[in-house]
Amino acid sequence: MLLLTEDTGDDAHAVVKSLVEKMLFLVEPGLDSKRLKYPRADERARKGMGFNCYKSRSPRDYAKKLLLAEAIVTHLLRSEGSALVFVHVDGDRRWSERDPEHLCENVYRFDEEILARVRAILDRHGRVDVIDRIIHVVPFWSVESWLFQNTEEALRILAETRPRYDEALARSEQWQRQPHLLDEQVRPKDEVAFQAKYNRRLAETRFPARRVNELGLSFAAVVMRLEQPTLRRLLAGFSRHASP
Repeated sequence: MLLLTEDTGDDAHAVVKSLVEKMLFLVEPGLDSKRLKYPRADERARKGMGFNCYKSRSPRDYAKKLLLAEAIVTHLLRSEGSALVFVHVDGDRRWSERDPEHLCENVYRFDEEILARVRAILDRHGRVDVIDRIIHVVPFWSVESWLFQNTEEALRILAETRPRYDEALARSEQWQRQPHLLDEQVRPKDEVAFQAKYNRRLAETRFPARRVNELGLSFAAVVMRLEQPTLRRLLAGFSRHASP
């Protein structure tokens, strides 16, 4: 499982890994976690994703984008049919404002600047068939829109740190009562004083994946993509009952 994220923080890989893994287990509850590998993207891929490089039209970023595309192709082709690539970009808009075709501008730009190059390289190898193993992971508005759904853990954090972040208490309690509001919240990170400080903890500690999925919003859209028959068959190969 190659994980690519536009986020550049120290915990970005761990956060996306935790969220993706929970999605995978929703689709295939019998997965053998010991057989799932999430290697950190190499430096060339991280440079191509980070700081919005993936959507840059500047000539100075051309080489980075090409290296990113090549890293994706290398992963897809060397894993003998068992590879998936997860690409996290934020929606940067409300879920109700999503584009019916491309979801958002960031996905459109990734597809235009990176996926088109991936397709061209795969075509030269005669392997365009594997391009559907690239999965967009797109939270609306941002990854905090999903992480702040973990209101029980957020409230624990607020209790542990009182009174430092007390102004975030009302917001967290509101999201606990009305979780659907988070996909409509503009820049949710700016709504709580601790911002992204506890993202990893929120992702890894009792994250309520099933409840968030049942909202039928942006998190569920990724799970639905993973439920496509070809991807479900691939995931079934990683179950505890499948031969290694």
